[in-house]
Amino acid sequence: MTTRFRAASAVPLALVLGAALVASGCGKYSYSNLKALKAFSDANQYYQQNDYKRAAERYEAVVGNQTALDANPKLNAAYFFLGNSYDQMYKPVNAGDAQNDAYLQKAIENYQKAVQHDTDPKMKKLA
Repeated sequence: MTTRFRAASAVPLALVLGAALVASGCGKYSYSNLKALKAFSDANQYYQQNDYKRAAERYEAVVGNQTALDANPKLNAAYFFLGNSYDQMYKPVNAGDAQNDAYLQKAIENYQKAVQHDTDPKMKKLA
């Protein structure tokens, strides 16, 4: 017994697959969200290695991706770690230097955003 491929039966299958792809693009496994998760993971590694400049760059990529922050609230911790990275880059002995003072200002802004956006009470208290 042989079965024939019919174009009419392929159309519903294509519609179902297309709808599944569209739905997955908006959710937890969207490219945007996976990219933000990768940036967060990289940033955490740099942070642990005390490479605060590279960590800040990667945390900036995370907080710049609002759709990923909305889809995954745990990524809001990036605001705290971004603020802390800038805080670590600030050196009191270089006070008055424009670049150094900018680090402190960015740290304050991101600590404030951490308090606003993070749902974890521990992180809010740390910020």
